[in-house]
Amino acid sequence: SGKLSHNIPPHSSSVFSISHKPVEKDKDTYITFIYSDKNGEIAKEQIVLNRAILYPIVKKGNNVSAVDGATSITTNFDDGYCIFNKLTGQLESYVYNYRELLNTEPVSEYKGFMPNVYRAPTDNDRNYRKRWDKLGLDDYTVRFDDIGVKIKKAGVEVNTFFTLISGAGKLCRIKIDYLVRANGSLEVESTLIPSGKIKGEIPRFGFMIELPRECNKIEYYGLGEKENMPDMNEHCTMGIYKTTVEKMHIPYIKPQDNGNRSGVRWLKISDDANKGFFVSANDAKGFVFNAHEYTQKRLQYAMHQEDLRDENTVVLSVDGFTRGLGSNSCGPGPDKEHRFNVDKPLSFKVMIVPVE
Repeated sequence: SGKLSHNIPPHSSSVFSISHKPVEKDKDTYITFIYSDKNGEIAKEQIVLNRAILYPIVKKGNNVSAVDGATSITTNFDDGYCIFNKLTGQLESYVYNYRELLNTEPVSEYKGFMPNVYRAPTDNDRNYRKRWDKLGLDDYTVRFDDIGVKIKKAGVEVNTFFTLISGAGKLCRIKIDYLVRANGSLEVESTLIPSGKIKGEIPRFGFMIELPRECNKIEYYGLGEKENMPDMNEHCTMGIYKTTVEKMHIPYIKPQDNGNRSGVRWLKISDDANKGFFVSANDAKGFVFNAHEYTQKRLQYAMHQEDLRDENTVVLSVDGFTRGLGSNSCGPGPDKEHRFNVDKPLSFKVMIVPVE
């Protein structure tokens, strides 16, 4: 770190040379500029020198096994177990060190990691949402199709298959693969297969998971500290930030998708006793997440802030693909680089690591 003192006249520029240590390919490297005057900070910006794939540090495990029963698949690892329901495909229980990490009585009908392809429309979605709602993205159900289990050298692999169905008909297929390792970590890979009516651009592809209400502490490495999106983040810099589920809510006059953080490489969500888990990205791009004490359905249908209330749950949303905001409430939509379509399969992977 250091300081540069210089007055640059309006409509002019200056060139500075800054020395720094050699960039290491296996580490993230940024230069952050903070502009200030005698009254304090005016603005700041960050230049990326290198983005690396960051792998979580996890302890070595010893044993992992699976019991394939009539109605469930139980995977046992060193300090706990996972239970998958063979009738629903849902991860019903994830216990580590005698502590249940999931909300086993979720407000929604779904337990564990479930696919998500919609968002409570923002003001800038007002024209696009007509097509999304016509497809039924705002009100689809998740039909369970199949489940399988394999014993592999790296751990126990559980494969689950679902179909998203709306009033318009079959939308697409979703495959969620889990690799349960002996140390209790999970690799979760979610794939969207466009085999139905879902076409073109959609608002997001990710998953939602409900956690116990006590899991209200959040720490993450990504863009912050304020709310941001892939195309709305010039006010943010990469760093490690701490917040809470309650503070992630942004009280827009008209309730809408809010509180997102983008470019996130890892996040930790836990309770006051530090019980919870890490979510780690599998690439240098990172993911987008938010966490709220109300469900996405309640947010979708809320007309006023008073319609939102604490539902005694924590809903964590993690997206591998996120449509930008653009400015279509009065201008153009997002740039091409901040849009994606589902004309071909989409896939992303994260690692879940219980907090010690």
